Amino acid sequence: EFTPDLPGLYMLLLSVSDGALSCNTTVSVEAIDNTPNQVPLCDAGGDQVLILGETAPLDATSTEDPDGDALRYEWSVFDSPGVTAPEIVPADSAFAAFAPESVGVYTLSFTASDEDESCTEYIVIDVQAPVRNTPPDCVLDGPETANLGDSIEFDASGAGDTDGDELAIEWVLTEQPPDSSAELVPADGTATVIADAPGTYTTSIEVSDGTENCVATFSVV
Repeated sequence: EFTPDLPGLYMLLLSVSDGALSCNTTVSVEAIDNTPNQVPLCDAGGDQVLILGETAPLDATSTEDPDGDALRYEWSVFDSPGVTAPEIVPADSAFAAFAPESVGVYTLSFTASDEDESCTEYIVIDVQAPVRNTPPDCVLDGPETANLGDSIEFDASGAGDTDGDELAIEWVLTEQPPDSSAELVPADGTATVIADAPGTYTTSIEVSDGTENCVATFSVV
């Protein structure tokens, strides 16, 4: 009895002997795999959201074949917001890249084939426009005049940002009387300086939202 363990052609040698003489013959046996082929299991990696200018990494490496067959891959643009769409590179690899050129929704298809059966999965690439930053608004107030010895308070609490970004304020005492040795003391949107000598005290602020900034000055005599 002979039981093949793999599909293919097997050559068997048969020897017969009566103790004095013998003869040999060969027999060929072709083993055929009758197991039904199973469809590959596609995994295109899921939908993505991009900002225009970014490149989408396409990862279908989790795609597998239940039979362990070798697979062929094919990416393509199924639908796009424009008349033409950029190519997927490389289109015949499980791992590829896609660089959209306009805002909108792209539908990509991924197909895996084992020669007999194939699977296809679709993913959506949502390409959004870059968010434009609005510069912060600088507001700096204070008293019009001060007396010698007064604590002059400069107020920048009115500064704001349309985008709601967190702001950083930098204070600088840009002008003070020649005989003054006072220092500016910032605290929670305000800053104070003691008028220790007659003359003009000018304070400047630079407000930044992390991307852009604004500058304002205020003088007290």
